[in-house]
Amino acid sequence: QNDFAGFIKDFNAFLYASPVALSVMSFIAFAYMYHYLNWFSKTSVIQWHNIPRARLIGVIALWLGSIALYAYDYRVGLKWLFFLSFSHVLLEFPLNHITFINIGKKIKNIVSTGRFAKAAPAPVSTVKRPTKAMSR
Repeated sequence: QNDFAGFIKDFNAFLYASPVALSVMSFIAFAYMYHYLNWFSKTSVIQWHNIPRARLIGVIALWLGSIALYAYDYRVGLKWLFFLSFSHVLLEFPLNHITFINIGKKIKNIVSTGRFAKAAPAPVSTVKRPTKAMSR
């Protein structure tokens, strides 16, 4: 136990004294913050306020269940939330792929025309959103 604690102490001392490590940690922190603020800024696109009641109940149940799992057994709760986090990353890959394709198209347009084109309006979802009557 003491050897491990000493290792952690020495490792942290190295990390926090290294300009490269601090730069990497700062970049990761920025990426996480940008990621979450970006999702909250897109409420009109994502339409969090229009999710079906059953899905909202499912999300709240998942959240409460995760907290209960942590309270029951920290290690199991940690593994569970790691699984959820990793699943989140994997499920975002198709969205990231579409984003990179659109960025590439925009850069190609800028390079070929030599000027910025007017931004296209955000695509309107073709998924039928439930109305209040449908969610009852």
